[in-house]
Amino acid sequence: DNRFGFEETAYLLLFGELPAASQLKEFQDVLAKNRRLPTNFVRDVIMKAPSKDIMNSLTKSVLTLASYDDKVTDNSLENVLSQSIMLISVFPMLAVYGYHAYNHYECDESFYIHRPSDELSAAENILRMLRPNKEYTDVEAKVLDLALVLHMEHGGGNNSTFANVVISSTGTDIYSCISAAIGSLKGPKHGGANCKVTNMFKAIFHEVGFTTDKLTLKKIANRLLDKDFFDHSGLIYGIGHAIYTKSDPRALLIQQQCEMLAKSKGQEDIYNCIHAFEKVAVEVMKERKGIDVCANVDYYSGYVYSLLGIENDLFTPLFAISRTAGWVSHHLENRQSNRKLIRPANVYVGEMEENE
Repeated sequence: DNRFGFEETAYLLLFGELPAASQLKEFQDVLAKNRRLPTNFVRDVIMKAPSKDIMNSLTKSVLTLASYDDKVTDNSLENVLSQSIMLISVFPMLAVYGYHAYNHYECDESFYIHRPSDELSAAENILRMLRPNKEYTDVEAKVLDLALVLHMEHGGGNNSTFANVVISSTGTDIYSCISAAIGSLKGPKHGGANCKVTNMFKAIFHEVGFTTDKLTLKKIANRLLDKDFFDHSGLIYGIGHAIYTKSDPRALLIQQQCEMLAKSKGQEDIYNCIHAFEKVAVEVMKERKGIDVCANVDYYSGYVYSLLGIENDLFTPLFAISRTAGWVSHHLENRQSNRKLIRPANVYVGEMEENE
């Protein structure tokens, strides 16, 4: 319907149903009112001792927000809902400001801070705060909005959400739970995967250019599996998923937007190469390993971010911005259900000492 979906989907996750127009407007207003950080927070927390890893900066910021909350240990549903909405609202600021601090102090670039606008969506505000001139196109904002929606939630079985759920079951505060989820998401096997995809393609482009030749790309795919190319891990990043085998619906949606955005920016040759390699990689995986695989959402999302002028260092923080809505929704569900303490079982599989 050509409208921004992040706020509407966040409402769905929090309350279990899509909002009516009046409910959505009220929710958007509440998010805007919560889009504020404590006085001097940016200076004292984000700008001082900036981290070389923006995900670590996010963790520090979330935990520090707890010290500004007079009701940090109040686990009533009303208070936790209020904390949840606040976290959804401020996460774009924490991530983008953390990036600017890193970019200035670690990369010796210019430093600027733009305030978000109460009239804009989360996607629009991210681009507004990120870019020096605050300018962006409607197409760019809509594509980023879709990426945020697609990453918001993916069931309780994914690693970061499970980490959040396990810690939430102890009855601790929401800040502790979300910081643990951030720590999980930053791993290259989880939220950091799209950075690996982007770097893999940089290596491919350097090796063979923006080719769509099937034979050439097939040699690259085989070399990746043979640990003879890129990072020598034996992996083709962005191909395969623990749940999806035939297709990842998120990847299909982001691929369509990726093609449109690439054409609008005159990068059809890069997109065509990436799209052609997807088909070849799936075919090679079937030939070599006998398994059906598909491209996952990380395969195209990194390139989409690159088309938006977003650096690799912000890829995983953007994932965190969107996934926060899913994390806090699981946390709220735990508070309502009063779930028992989760104690994951560990089975020892090492060698046993023989009895003498």
